[in-house]
Amino acid sequence: MVTLWTFDAQAKLERFTEVLKSNNIEFEVGNSKNPNSLVTLSVEEDDYEKAKKLLMKHKKRRTSRDLR
Repeated sequence: MVTLWTFDAQAKLERFTEVLKSNNIEFEVGNSKNPNSLVTLSVEEDDYEKAKKLLMKHKKRRTSRDLR
């Protein structure tokens, strides 16, 4: 398993795991080594690229243009 992302809240993680489930991508959830109670999400190496694309689409990055 390869770490895909570290989430700062369980709620954010759960929203994204639904996306992975709907795309039949297996994953593991674990606590990161950081004591701030962050949660890591890991996927199989074969699914990493697809999962990363889904994550970037899911994050919906905001830019200064969006704030206008």
